[in-house]
Amino acid sequence: MTSMIGVMMLAAVPAYASTITDVVYEASSFEVGSASNQTLVFTTLSGVLEGQTMIFTFSDSFTLSQLTEDDIDLSHDGADLTTASNCTGVEQASVSIVGQILTVELCSGDQGTISAGSTVRLEIGTNATSSGTGIHTIINPFSTGTFFLSVSGTFGDSGSIVIPITPGTQKTVTATVPSQDVGGGGSQIPPESGGGSPSDSLAPNICCVVVSEVTENTATISWQTDESANSYVDYGKTTDYELVGLSQTEIFQMTHTLSLTNLEPGTTYHIRVRSQDDSGNEAASSDYTFVTQDITSPVISSLQVQDISETSARIVWTTDEPTKSQIFYGTTSAYGSSVYLDIFEEVHSLLLTNLSPGTLYYFAVQATDVFLNKSLSSDQTFTTLVNEPPTNIFELAVIEGDTILSYSWKNPQDADILGIQMRCRTDKYPTSPTDGTLVFDELTESFVWSGRENGTSYYCTFYAYDQALQFSSGAIIIGTPHETQQASPVSDESEINEPVTDDQDIPLEDESKSDQAEENSDSGQETKDEPLSTDTGSQTTSDQESSTSQEEDHDSQEEGSEGNGSSQLIQQETSDSQEEKLQENVSSSVKQSSSSFNFDSAQTRFFVANRMIELIPKNDVLHVLGTKSLHVEFAIQESNDYVIDYIQFVFGSNAYLLEDSENGLYQADIITPSKPGIYPMIFTMFFHQADVEFVEITAQVETDGFIFIENKDTTQAVAGLPVLILDVQTNTVWDAYVFGQSNPLTSSTSGQIAWYIPNGMYELQIVGEKYRLIDTNSFSVTDALLRPVIKLEEIPAILPQQINQKIDQVKEIIVTQAQETKTVILKQAKVAQETLETVREIPAVQTSTKVAIPVVVTTAAATTTVLASSFSLFPFLQYLFTSPLLFWHRRKRMGYGTVYNATTKAPIDLAIVRLYQSENHKLLQSRVTDKGGRFFFLVSPGRYRLEVKKPEFIFPSDYLRGVKQDVVYTDLYHQEEIIVKDSGAMITPNIPLDPKEPEKYQTPAAIRRLKYLRIIQRIVASVGMMVSLIIFILLPTIFTGLIFIGQILIHLLVRRLAIPPKP
Repeated sequence: MTSMIGVMMLAAVPAYASTITDVVYEASSFEVGSASNQTLVFTTLSGVLEGQTMIFTFSDSFTLSQLTEDDIDLSHDGADLTTASNCTGVEQASVSIVGQILTVELCSGDQGTISAGSTVRLEIGTNATSSGTGIHTIINPFSTGTFFLSVSGTFGDSGSIVIPITPGTQKTVTATVPSQDVGGGGSQIPPESGGGSPSDSLAPNICCVVVSEVTENTATISWQTDESANSYVDYGKTTDYELVGLSQTEIFQMTHTLSLTNLEPGTTYHIRVRSQDDSGNEAASSDYTFVTQDITSPVISSLQVQDISETSARIVWTTDEPTKSQIFYGTTSAYGSSVYLDIFEEVHSLLLTNLSPGTLYYFAVQATDVFLNKSLSSDQTFTTLVNEPPTNIFELAVIEGDTILSYSWKNPQDADILGIQMRCRTDKYPTSPTDGTLVFDELTESFVWSGRENGTSYYCTFYAYDQALQFSSGAIIIGTPHETQQASPVSDESEINEPVTDDQDIPLEDESKSDQAEENSDSGQETKDEPLSTDTGSQTTSDQESSTSQEEDHDSQEEGSEGNGSSQLIQQETSDSQEEKLQENVSSSVKQSSSSFNFDSAQTRFFVANRMIELIPKNDVLHVLGTKSLHVEFAIQESNDYVIDYIQFVFGSNAYLLEDSENGLYQADIITPSKPGIYPMIFTMFFHQADVEFVEITAQVETDGFIFIENKDTTQAVAGLPVLILDVQTNTVWDAYVFGQSNPLTSSTSGQIAWYIPNGMYELQIVGEKYRLIDTNSFSVTDALLRPVIKLEEIPAILPQQINQKIDQVKEIIVTQAQETKTVILKQAKVAQETLETVREIPAVQTSTKVAIPVVVTTAAATTTVLASSFSLFPFLQYLFTSPLLFWHRRKRMGYGTVYNATTKAPIDLAIVRLYQSENHKLLQSRVTDKGGRFFFLVSPGRYRLEVKKPEFIFPSDYLRGVKQDVVYTDLYHQEEIIVKDSGAMITPNIPLDPKEPEKYQTPAAIRRLKYLRIIQRIVASVGMMVSLIIFILLPTIFTGLIFIGQILIHLLVRRLAIPPKP
């Protein structure tokens, strides 16, 4: 059995690890696809303790699937270790094979320790006959090349061995690792007395090229020849081998070793070895590559936490070289959990999931480069968002009938809302989800409670709760059934849409009613959202029109969306006298404070937009948007002088309980009234001492913004129009996600649009091509409310019949030109063929060539026509026949890029294109594509990357991976780095996106035809050059040479004019 011994190539040498030395790798065969016994011998500088592992990883091309523990033997310093598949017995080592990884673990307590400096021997295959039985072998790769075996593990040493796999016909020899310096100990044989003879004409046969002992700056190149020869190594960073090579011209030997020095760390080098025998016959190897080691740890930068939610957070960072990604995280600085991504990249992004809401997390990121150098960031923290209780129900109302109370309300829009509970008492409002009697527990928006006692007041609290069983602070209302002279408006149960009813008396908790509770019982019984005044101060005409339009739209929506008759009856039957009475009760109660305690509006705070923005009253008036979530807080410090029972909050017709957070902070999440106007907001504090204190604040519900166009004398709202907000200060798209809103936002059916937004300067962009702004698109926000009044004008649309006419005209021109071109080409091709046949038969080649020259010129004209046929013909002819200086003027490309469907080639609108700085992944600009999928970025010199987001599409495209030209699109972008060197440059690549469900899309037939036409054009365009080349070969004169060169220049010129340059 013939064997071959390879030489080790050192792996990365981190500061905390040693490198195995004195490596000998022997295999029974290095032939392609053959079964091979393997033997690895090395010296461990660290030693292997019990419980530590040695991991041997083979390149993917090796086949280890047949191996078992019985095919492995392990020994050190001549002493064999007993092996088994696990450490449950008395064996000294366990062996496991998973995929390409062979792992050896020294079992604890079995006296298998390997001392530092020991020689370790690993045998794999039928040669493993000590502890194993040696039945199966490793199968070599089925292709030639250089492969690797890496050594690692918890024992601390590491390394990598190069394994050359050769063709089956190549001669296999036994080689030993030379221990001497350059020259390998070969003898110096003069050419006249060498192993060859003057008549020798065969070059040496080179085999077994091995790169070994690779460090940061050095590498050793070894190879073998079948006869004595000298040694050359050509090397460089490219296959041009541009660096000065090494040679030993005076030493002739069969084993060759040369060492390269002064190499750069972490760099790929190309090598080629050459050997010349004493007869001057030289052989050269093919190209080989190796990478010098790099012991420099990667640098972690731009570490950020993004997209924090209740249960997840995204960690992003960059490294100065490609590395793998790993995050250690947990609720303490000991971490305990990790997430890992086995991909080498420079821009990293990992999502942590299944986190707990409202929890502080510690984390650190680790980067590992290809040489196993590692970097660990400093300890970082973030806190997940709190899973807030749901917002209270709103527009709660009651109709009082004869022994019946009919309730209606609207549910909040919380995504995880699970149900609504109604709890009631007859002495006071229930102040918790466990207080009072549970009357109702469903997820609906109406309830009819029958069988009530006339004249008895029922104090009820409605709690919304979510899937986590968190309850809102409570919306409260009082209802007193009474006899009526006419039938109750809710007696027709057919109009109530099957409400939940209860004809039985529900026993309510009936504690002794305090006079104070009765005195203030009506404070929660408003039945309609009506402002005290609709005078909202000075507004523009557009604002007033918007307000009117909003009110009408709101009313119409209410009438159309209510799903049951009870809600409609409540709105229709509430009497004016009852409404006036409720307003009177609210107003009078403010004046009836019975305590001597001093409370004021300074103890109140109001938050919106996911509690990210605090609203500050201006001139004692709080400005809010209608039908939006509002977080209300009232801070109060309890003392020995008083004990608070509960705090009630009234806004418009809705009354709520504030939840005590046990630190003196009372809070609630409510929905503001829908109708613009001025409302009182009243905080009522009820004390155990039966005292009552009031704090009143004025709120103004503002009108939303309004988008409209003017048609003659009328104003028409623009519905369903996406509007995008840009932050002027940062020149980026405003991130509305963290504020619980959308950007772009689509206008409502009545043209309304509004945001809560941090104070600053903003610009608005209209998404689409149907409208354009008339007035300025810049808005200054000073009160956290963006309510733009936007006047648009409609862009005249091109009629479909006009488009079809233009398309038909272009098609007719293209077809005509193509037919003419086809006729010319066929005719000239026939003439060319006849001419060439004549040339072959006639001795006077020059004469026949003169006949063929006009054919070449004619073919050049035909080629020009073919290249131009699918492009704009008239500008092309202008380039070709006007001033020669214009020949070198490149056609301008479009001043925009296009995001399009990789399958159908159709543009994609409303895709968000983000521009990032490549070095730190900082977001610089964002664009939203218009109807034609168009976008552009105006940038300064630097390095950039683009990302595209569009629902139902995937970026980057896998369907067009690596493609740079796609039928009608050129310069395709696939997430590679963009380098800009000029100031004021525009980034306008075309970006394909893959649909997530490609079966829904089909490539149009016109696009497929155009693709084939492009291929034909390129083929035909080369005919002229081919013919002129044949003529030049037959008659190599100056004239025919000029004709050939002219053909090439014409082709390049037309191609330059027909194909737009890169941006």
